[in-house]
Amino acid sequence: MSLLALLLGFATKGQLALPQLVPSMAIQRKASWVVERAFNSFTHVEALALEGQYNDEVELLQPDGQFDHVVQSGQEVYSHLSWSSTGRLLTFESSNAGGHSPLTSSGVWIVNFDGKGLRRLTLPAPYSRFSLRFRRWLGPARVEVVALNQTGPLYYVYDYANNSMTLAGGSP
Repeated sequence: MSLLALLLGFATKGQLALPQLVPSMAIQRKASWVVERAFNSFTHVEALALEGQYNDEVELLQPDGQFDHVVQSGQEVYSHLSWSSTGRLLTFESSNAGGHSPLTSSGVWIVNFDGKGLRRLTLPAPYSRFSLRFRRWLGPARVEVVALNQTGPLYYVYDYANNSMTLAGGSP
């Protein structure tokens, strides 16, 4: 790719000019800062974690540079964007910026690549109030998360297809 193509935000492939995703689009549109980006090489959709003046957001950006969908918006900090191996699902974390206990202030979310089907992952009772952190993808629709516990970490596997959470390791 030429330096001119990089500066203009275009990549050439044969005779076809393909638009590239430019982080300043988000800044110009919403007066927000792009905190984190995750590109989906299968669907060419990019997930952006934005920090705004009043609300932070997770948004999906289409290949043509148009914002397609606000996945989540609120007064939390969004981070750790991660696409599944097939590019069908996106996970991200939310954290309470108010300085509350780390045991109860963060969560993991999962959503389809088109922005539909948003789910907040929670543990079964009596641990449903514990914070979750994304650990890794275990396949195209299974996620390993870790819960912070006073006695040590608890590892759980979430299965998107069955909407189920199973203890994988650690001692409750």
